[in-house]
This record gives sequence, structure tokens and C-alpha cells, in this order.
Amino acid sequence: MSEESFRVAIVAQEYPPPVIQRLAGLLNSSPHKLAARLQNNDLVVKKDVDESTAQQYAAIIYAKTGAEAVVLGGPDLSTLSADKPKATKAEEPSTLRKPTHTLLLAAGLGLVLLLLALTFLLLRPGPESALINAQAALQEGSVEQLDAAVDLTALASELYPILKALPATEDTVRGRDQAAWLAEETNAIRSALATNTLPVDSTSHVVLGMLGWPSPGTLSATTTQDGGHASAQVPISREDLEKSYVLHLALAKTDDGWRIQGWQNAESVLQEIFRDEQIKLATENQAIEQELASVLGNFRYEESIAGVHRFSLGQLLIEAKLANQNVQSLRAFSGELYVFGVSSRRVYASKDFTWQADERLLPPGGSASVEVFFSLDSGHPELLAALENKTEKLEVGYRIRSATFRDDTELRRHSSYPRLARTQPSTP
Repeated sequence: MSEESFRVAIVAQEYPPPVIQRLAGLLNSSPHKLAARLQNNDLVVKKDVDESTAQQYAAIIYAKTGAEAVVLGGPDLSTLSADKPKATKAEEPSTLRKPTHTLLLAAGLGLVLLLLALTFLLLRPGPESALINAQAALQEGSVEQLDAAVDLTALASELYPILKALPATEDTVRGRDQAAWLAEETNAIRSALATNTLPVDSTSHVVLGMLGWPSPGTLSATTTQDGGHASAQVPISREDLEKSYVLHLALAKTDDGWRIQGWQNAESVLQEIFRDEQIKLATENQAIEQELASVLGNFRYEESIAGVHRFSLGQLLIEAKLANQNVQSLRAFSGELYVFGVSSRRVYASKDFTWQADERLLPPGGSASVEVFFSLDSGHPELLAALENKTEKLEVGYRIRSATFRDDTELRRHSSYPRLARTQPSTP
């Protein structure tokens, strides 16, 4: 007699996005392709198993994802012989055997129901469902789904003091108190669900950029549960920094399911990312400064002091000349002149300057003049003291920050890491 062979199939229908997300995670498949596949045909996910295994597998799929699964197949009746001998008297059915057969069916059905109940209890959606539902809300643009999966107010409230102290985000807070900042940022996030765009000057835009989530993406994570509370470990990959981090989220079980309710290590992760960004920024700028130094050189300067009675109420005027050492003419350049002590290397004062061609570009080998003034009394008292006391010899130095060439190409130091990141080639 041939072995019974059963299959398990997901019933074709239009499932809600959270169901598709959970099913895609269970089957390690693309949510988009899976949803399209189930629009037209049943999807066989298990075959060539016995009936008990097939029933268990179908129950697990339903309990874990909410998708309807059915068992298909059974014994191959075509292999049964048509010439089966007639039953003997001892084998003939009798009314005495019918109750036994009914009892066996009832017991089997009860066992199956018990197995389904136990499977549902053991494998019902756990803490990871909060992340799956949050991802579905972002992709569907559903404020209601997002509020059900994420406590935005609690997350933002925890972040506020962290972001006020972090150099990368303190400017985005813009002096707003917590209540005003909280209302504006949560409204921006909810509005972004419809437009798929966050304001570039919002704190949320900066934080998501630091975490490597410039747009809603897959929230893959592992979870650990302790009763009604859990922790989700979300991997963060910053390819531009060639670094990886792990963000820990706090989850809690509510009457409506699991919900993301807090951060566990946001401050340390954001600080580490900021430090790594500054290291790369400094490295990139050092290379740019070396290149800029080769563009403009042959630095010469003259200083003079104008004012009443020596340095009182006076100004220090620096007139400097820089020569174009590049093979291409220059349209503009900018930089900084600073006064420093030769022995201590201490910078007493600095000021920015800009040079721009009027009608004639600065040709290769040509020189351009720039001037800066330092107010000695009000603006730079330490420089005034050094000049009066003559504690050490003072010199003037320069740094070039940008240069614009004849063909309108520009070489410029990056003022911040986000500016550097925008110049990096995108990854396909």
C-alpha cells in the first residue's frame, strides 16, 4: 500500500499588510511578491508529509501570521485493488462496531483541536509583531497602525534631553521647550506618512539619517521576552562609516498586543555614531585642506594698527596676498586669517575672508589681496594684551576653505558631516 502524501497551502486571497509582513518573515520571502502571488493562486508551502505533520504546520502558519492555511492530498485511491475479496462474516460491519468508530473519530478530532489550541498559545504573535506592524504602518502610511504599534510620545520625550545635548541635533531643537518640540516633531512624523518626506530641518530627519533610515525601511530585529516586557535588538548599518551598531528598543504588552514604548541605549548609540562621523569628517577635510593649500600659496602679509593712543580703541589691520598656484584660473576663494603666538602656537584671534573676481579671473601665477580688521578693545582683549606686553612673537597664518575654478567646479571643506554625506556616491 502506498504512503499517504499531504501538502499545506496558503489560501489565495487579499490579506491585510500586517498578515503579509508576518507571512513574508516566516517564509523568508518578499512581501510585495508574496502579496501578488496570493492574489491569484494558492501557495503550496509544504509537501510530501503525513497528515498529522501537515495539520500541525497549517495550525502554526495561522497562529503565527493569521493567514489561512489548508491541508491538501491524502491516500492515492487509484492504487487500491478492484478485486478485493469479500469480507468474511467476522469482518462484516455490525451495529456493535459503529459506536467504537464514532468514539475514535471524536477522540481524534478532540486531539486535533487540543493541538491547535496549544499551538496558538505557544506561537501567537510575540514582541516582534510590534516591529512588523510598525513597518507595515510606515509602508501603508497609516497613522492609526503606527500609533497602535509605537508610542511616539514616549519615544520622543525620552529623546528630548539627549538631543538637546548632542552637537549633531542641538540646533534642530532650536530652543523650543519639550512640549512645543514634542508636538511639532510628532506632527511632522505623522504628516510624513502621507508625503513620505520629513522636513530636512526637523530633528527626526537628522536622527533617522544618523540611524541609517533616510526613508521607512525594514525593521529587522531579534527580540528577548520577559513576561509582559521585551527588548528588541535592531541592527544599524552605516556603510558610509563602515560601521555597524545595535539599537535596543523597549517593548511592552498591552491589551491590543505588543507596542514599542521606549529606548534602552539611544544616547550611547547616537553619541558613538556622532563621534565616528566627526572622525571621518576630520579625515576628509584634512585631505581637502592639503589640496587647497596647493591651489593658493606664496602667502605674504603686512600689519598696521590704527586708533587712539597706541592700541586703545584701535584696530589691527592685516593685508595679505595669495598667489594662484593652480593651472586653472580662479573665480573665487575663501578662508581664514589668524594671529598666533610663535612659541605657544596659541591662536589669539581669527577672522574669515572672501575674495571674488569682478571682471577678470585670477590667472595662474596671479596674486589677489584680502584684508581683515581685528577690533582690539572690544573684540579681542587677549590679542591686545599680547601686543602690549610682548609676551611672545606674533605671526599671521591662513587657511583656505574653498576655491572655485574657471569651469565652476568647487573644492571646499565640509562644514558638517551631513554635507559630506551628500557628496558621497550613492550605493545602487
